[in-house]
Parts: sequence; structure tokens; C-alpha cells
Amino acid sequence: MNESKRDEKRLNSKENNNEVKFWLVGSSIVKDMNAKKIIRYQSAKITTLRDKTLKGAIEFLETGKLKADNIAYQVGSNDLDEKSAEEVVNDMKKLVLATQRLVPGSNIIINELLPRYYKNYKHTEDYEVKRLDCNALLEKLCTEFNLKFVRHRNLTQINFSDGIHLDVYAGIGMYVRNLKSIVSPLLGVVNPQYTESRQSNWRNQQHERHYTFNRNPWDNHHDHSSQWQDKFTNNNFNDYQQTSRRNSDMNLKLLRLALEGLHY
Repeated sequence: MNESKRDEKRLNSKENNNEVKFWLVGSSIVKDMNAKKIIRYQSAKITTLRDKTLKGAIEFLETGKLKADNIAYQVGSNDLDEKSAEEVVNDMKKLVLATQRLVPGSNIIINELLPRYYKNYKHTEDYEVKRLDCNALLEKLCTEFNLKFVRHRNLTQINFSDGIHLDVYAGIGMYVRNLKSIVSPLLGVVNPQYTESRQSNWRNQQHERHYTFNRNPWDNHHDHSSQWQDKFTNNNFNDYQQTSRRNSDMNLKLLRLALEGLHY
């Protein structure tokens, strides 16, 4: 009986003792990122999927190449262009279950879907409504399966080079800092000074946004989003919706001003 328990313990320790400590898998959003900027002294990899969808992520996982103690996904935005928020979350759930089955013992990290700024303002607005709903549901999924969820609410239009991909200078660094705030503690790397500085920057941004933009254009979309709020009415969901919509207020107003400027 004791030998059986020891064998089981050895097996479990091997399952969560891979050569690669951190692996980021994602769409073209991650293609310009440097793994060493995320983890300096431990082995890390970044993979840009050929099929940049949740289906592509599952196919890459099933090749057996993905073996790491901590696995992060940045995928789902391309799916959301064609599917509903609920369908995307269901596909993400399939990816999570497949990861738990094929890489048992690994920590799974889900990055929230990033905003997109299309030339067509209506397209941007419609996508943003779905994105907020989807991210709120993804956060609930992470809570249900005990996963880590990375928020990127501080990314705005100025952090993107073409409206979809992060700017090498203005966007990637901020994304990496958000990701490291979740990944570093998993790897035993804790920097209190960094955490305090990040929280201070977040408070300053919220203060500036509060006094710069007073009108909330998302009020017109209450009916559209209420179907999700009826299904998930806890405080975490509502807090996420309220904070994200305040940030989206700034993003969409900037885009509207930019598009109006093209007519002059």
C-alpha cells in the first residue's frame, strides 16, 4: 500500500516537472513576443499557431509537442469574429479539458480576448460588445476549473499597431507586464515593488479616465448584454462588465474621433 502511494507521488511529480516551465500559445498577437522577456532565468517558449483559432490550438496540443508546467493561451479573438460569445467559451472549455487530459498537472492560464479597432466603427462596436460578454464568461470558466485568468484592461487603441496586433514598442511591453503578474508567482518569482508600481499606474489611469470621459456610449447596448447578465448575476461578472465598459468608452471614443478626422 505504501509503495503504491510512493509510485503515485513520483508519477504526479513527473507530470508537473517538465523541461519547459512556461509556454505561451496564441494567434498572431504573440508572434513578436520574446519568451525571455517573460521569464529570464527559466526555460520558456512561445508558439504562434498556424490555424489561429481555438480549433488550431487543440490540434497543436494533440501533436504532443506542448509539454510545460505552465501553459498560457492567447486565442479566441478570431473565433469571436464568426461566433457568439457563448460558442467561443464552449470551444475554450474543450481546449481546457484537452490540456488537462494531455498535459496533466500543468497550470493553465487564459488571457482575456483583446480589443479590436476596425476601420468600420460599427464593426468595432459590435465586436466590443461580444468581447466584453465573452471575457466575463471566460473569467467564470477559469473560476470553475481553477485556472488563472489574465486581464489586459489597460490596453487601449494606442497600444495597437494596426487595430488588431500589439505595437512592438507601445503594446507588447504592457501585455507582458500583465502576463507576468500572473505567471511570476507560479514560478516562484515575486516582485513586490513591481506589483505596487503596477497597482499605482492602474489607479492613475482610472482617475484620468473618470475625469476625461463622462458619457458612457454602452448604455444603448444594455438590452444586448442583459441576456448574459440574466444567466450570470454574481458580483464578479457585474464588476467585470462595469470596469471593462468604462475602458471601452475611451477606446471607442478615440476611434470615433479618428474616423471623423478622416473626412476633413
